[in-house]
Amino acid sequence: LYRRDLERNWKFAKWVLGSCIISLLARYLFPWVLAAFHGTSATGLWAACAAIAALGNPVAMGLGNHVLPKISKVYASSGAAAMQRQVHRSILEFAAFLMPLVLILSVWGERIVTGVYGKAYAGSAGVVFFLALNALISSLMFPYSQGLFSLERAKADTLVNLVTVALLFTIGIAAVEYYSTLGAAVALAVSSGIAAL
Repeated sequence: LYRRDLERNWKFAKWVLGSCIISLLARYLFPWVLAAFHGTSATGLWAACAAIAALGNPVAMGLGNHVLPKISKVYASSGAAAMQRQVHRSILEFAAFLMPLVLILSVWGERIVTGVYGKAYAGSAGVVFFLALNALISSLMFPYSQGLFSLERAKADTLVNLVTVALLFTIGIAAVEYYSTLGAAVALAVSSGIAAL
Protein backbone atom coordinates (compact mmCIF):
# COMPACT_ATOMS: atom_id res chain seq x y z
CA LEU A 1 0.00 0.00 0.00
CA TYR A 2 2.74 2.45 0.99
CA ARG A 3 4.82 1.63 -2.08
CA ARG A 4 1.84 1.97 -4.41
CA ASP A 5 1.05 5.45 -3.03
CA LEU A 6 4.70 6.46 -3.31
CA GLU A 7 4.87 5.34 -6.94
CA ARG A 8 1.62 7.12 -7.80
CA ASN A 9 2.75 10.37 -6.19
CA TRP A 10 6.26 10.14 -7.64
CA LYS A 11 4.87 10.10 -11.22
CA PHE A 12 3.59 13.63 -10.67
CA ALA A 13 6.04 14.92 -8.05
CA LYS A 14 9.20 14.11 -10.04
CA TRP A 15 8.30 16.78 -12.58
CA VAL A 16 7.43 19.35 -9.92
CA LEU A 17 10.74 18.60 -8.18
CA GLY A 18 12.62 18.76 -11.48
CA SER A 19 10.99 22.07 -12.35
CA CYS A 20 11.97 23.56 -8.98
CA ILE A 21 15.56 22.35 -9.23
CA ILE A 22 15.97 23.66 -12.78
CA SER A 23 14.43 26.99 -11.82
CA LEU A 24 16.84 27.34 -8.89
CA LEU A 25 19.78 26.37 -11.10
CA ALA A 26 18.87 29.15 -13.50
CA ARG A 27 18.49 31.68 -10.70
CA TYR A 28 21.75 30.89 -8.90
CA LEU A 29 24.00 30.23 -11.89
CA PHE A 30 25.13 33.79 -12.51
CA PRO A 31 26.96 34.61 -9.29
CA TRP A 32 29.26 31.67 -9.97
CA VAL A 33 29.78 32.61 -13.62
CA LEU A 34 30.40 36.24 -12.65
CA ALA A 35 33.00 35.20 -10.09
CA ALA A 36 34.73 32.97 -12.64
CA PHE A 37 34.97 35.71 -15.31
CA HIS A 38 35.18 38.93 -13.30
CA GLY A 39 36.01 38.13 -9.68
CA THR A 40 34.30 38.82 -6.43
CA SER A 41 33.70 42.54 -6.97
CA ALA A 42 31.31 41.81 -9.84
CA THR A 43 29.64 39.15 -7.72
CA GLY A 44 29.30 41.65 -4.87
CA LEU A 45 27.64 44.15 -7.21
CA TRP A 46 25.27 41.41 -8.35
CA ALA A 47 24.41 40.50 -4.76
CA ALA A 48 23.76 44.13 -3.78
CA CYS A 49 21.54 44.76 -6.79
CA ALA A 50 19.74 41.43 -6.35
CA ALA A 51 18.99 42.29 -2.72
CA ILE A 52 17.36 45.58 -3.73
CA ALA A 53 15.49 43.99 -6.66
CA ALA A 54 14.21 41.35 -4.22
CA LEU A 55 12.24 43.96 -2.28
CA GLY A 56 9.19 42.70 -4.14
CA ASN A 57 9.70 39.09 -3.06
CA PRO A 58 7.55 39.30 0.09
CA VAL A 59 4.75 40.75 -2.00
CA ALA A 60 5.15 38.08 -4.69
CA MET A 61 5.28 35.28 -2.13
CA GLY A 62 2.33 36.57 -0.14
CA LEU A 63 0.29 37.11 -3.27
CA GLY A 64 1.28 33.67 -4.49
CA ASN A 65 0.09 32.08 -1.26
CA HIS A 66 -3.23 33.87 -1.69
CA VAL A 67 -3.77 33.60 -5.45
CA LEU A 68 -2.20 30.34 -6.59
CA PRO A 69 -4.36 27.93 -4.55
CA LYS A 70 -7.41 29.59 -6.11
CA ILE A 71 -6.27 28.32 -9.51
CA SER A 72 -6.38 24.70 -8.38
CA LYS A 73 -9.64 25.26 -6.53
CA VAL A 74 -11.30 26.81 -9.57
CA TYR A 75 -10.08 23.95 -11.74
CA ALA A 76 -11.43 21.35 -9.31
CA SER A 77 -14.81 23.03 -8.99
CA SER A 78 -15.41 24.59 -12.42
CA GLY A 79 -13.08 23.01 -15.01
CA ALA A 80 -10.29 24.09 -17.33
CA ALA A 81 -11.97 27.08 -19.00
CA ALA A 82 -12.73 28.72 -15.65
CA MET A 83 -9.20 27.94 -14.48
CA GLN A 84 -7.78 29.66 -17.57
CA ARG A 85 -9.72 32.81 -16.70
CA GLN A 86 -8.44 32.59 -13.11
CA VAL A 87 -4.86 32.23 -14.38
CA HIS A 88 -5.26 35.42 -16.42
CA ARG A 89 -6.79 37.28 -13.46
CA SER A 90 -3.91 36.10 -11.27
CA ILE A 91 -1.35 37.38 -13.76
CA LEU A 92 -3.01 40.80 -13.71
CA GLU A 93 -2.89 40.79 -9.90
CA PHE A 94 0.83 40.00 -9.89
CA ALA A 95 1.46 42.72 -12.48
CA ALA A 96 -0.59 45.29 -10.56
CA PHE A 97 1.31 44.70 -7.33
CA LEU A 98 4.84 44.31 -8.73
CA MET A 99 4.92 46.75 -11.67
CA PRO A 100 5.17 49.78 -9.35
CA LEU A 101 8.33 48.32 -7.81
CA VAL A 102 9.89 47.87 -11.25
CA LEU A 103 9.01 51.46 -12.13
CA ILE A 104 10.44 52.77 -8.85
CA LEU A 105 13.66 50.80 -9.33
CA SER A 106 13.97 51.94 -12.93
CA VAL A 107 14.12 55.53 -11.70
CA TRP A 108 15.71 55.31 -8.23
CA GLY A 109 17.31 51.86 -8.19
CA GLU A 110 20.91 53.05 -8.27
CA ARG A 111 20.26 55.65 -5.57
CA ILE A 112 18.77 52.97 -3.35
CA VAL A 113 21.72 50.62 -3.93
CA THR A 114 24.30 53.31 -3.21
CA GLY A 115 22.28 54.58 -0.25
CA VAL A 116 22.22 51.11 1.32
CA TYR A 117 25.62 49.73 0.26
CA GLY A 118 27.73 52.82 -0.43
CA LYS A 119 29.23 54.78 -3.33
CA ALA A 120 31.29 51.77 -4.46
CA TYR A 121 28.08 50.44 -6.04
CA ALA A 122 27.54 53.43 -8.34
CA GLY A 123 26.71 52.53 -11.93
CA SER A 124 24.27 49.83 -10.92
CA ALA A 125 21.07 51.33 -12.37
CA GLY A 126 20.80 48.94 -15.32
CA VAL A 127 21.56 45.88 -13.24
CA VAL A 128 18.90 46.73 -10.64
CA PHE A 129 16.33 47.46 -13.33
CA PHE A 130 16.88 44.21 -15.25
CA LEU A 131 16.90 42.14 -12.06
CA ALA A 132 13.62 43.76 -10.98
CA LEU A 133 12.19 43.18 -14.46
CA ASN A 134 13.24 39.53 -14.24
CA ALA A 135 11.51 39.23 -10.85
CA LEU A 136 8.32 40.63 -12.42
CA ILE A 137 8.50 38.27 -15.40
CA SER A 138 9.20 35.30 -13.14
CA SER A 139 6.23 36.12 -10.91
CA LEU A 140 3.98 36.40 -13.97
CA MET A 141 4.91 32.81 -14.79
CA PHE A 142 3.71 31.50 -11.39
CA PRO A 143 0.01 31.30 -12.37
CA TYR A 144 0.86 29.42 -15.57
CA SER A 145 2.95 26.95 -13.61
CA GLN A 146 0.15 26.45 -11.10
CA GLY A 147 -2.28 25.89 -13.95
CA LEU A 148 -0.01 23.27 -15.47
CA PHE A 149 0.39 21.60 -12.08
CA SER A 150 -3.41 21.55 -11.67
CA LEU A 151 -3.77 19.93 -15.08
CA GLU A 152 -1.12 17.38 -14.04
CA ARG A 153 1.18 18.74 -16.75
CA ALA A 154 4.17 19.48 -14.53
CA LYS A 155 6.41 17.97 -17.21
CA ALA A 156 5.54 20.90 -19.50
CA ASP A 157 6.58 23.37 -16.79
CA THR A 158 9.87 21.51 -16.37
CA LEU A 159 10.51 21.72 -20.12
CA VAL A 160 9.86 25.48 -20.07
CA ASN A 161 12.39 25.84 -17.26
CA LEU A 162 14.86 23.78 -19.34
CA VAL A 163 14.52 26.40 -22.09
CA THR A 164 15.52 29.08 -19.58
CA VAL A 165 18.60 27.13 -18.48
CA ALA A 166 19.58 26.39 -22.09
CA LEU A 167 19.40 30.10 -22.92
CA LEU A 168 21.42 30.98 -19.85
CA PHE A 169 24.12 28.46 -20.72
CA THR A 170 24.32 29.77 -24.31
CA ILE A 171 23.68 33.51 -24.53
CA GLY A 172 23.94 34.07 -20.79
CA ILE A 173 27.52 32.96 -20.30
CA ALA A 174 28.66 34.97 -23.33
CA ALA A 175 26.79 38.02 -21.99
CA VAL A 176 28.50 37.65 -18.63
CA GLU A 177 31.93 37.27 -20.22
CA TYR A 178 31.62 40.41 -22.35
CA TYR A 179 29.29 42.63 -20.33
CA SER A 180 29.87 41.50 -16.74
CA THR A 181 27.08 42.12 -14.25
CA LEU A 182 24.86 44.08 -16.63
CA GLY A 183 25.16 41.29 -19.21
CA ALA A 184 24.11 38.75 -16.58
CA ALA A 185 21.06 40.79 -15.57
CA VAL A 186 19.97 41.37 -19.18
CA ALA A 187 20.49 37.70 -20.09
CA LEU A 188 18.44 36.61 -17.08
CA ALA A 189 15.55 38.93 -17.95
CA VAL A 190 15.65 38.01 -21.65
CA SER A 191 15.75 34.27 -20.99
CA SER A 192 12.86 34.56 -18.51
CA GLY A 193 10.92 36.62 -21.04
CA ILE A 194 11.43 34.04 -23.80
CA ALA A 195 10.44 31.22 -21.44
CA ALA A 196 7.34 33.18 -20.37
CA LEU A 197 6.28 33.58 -23.99
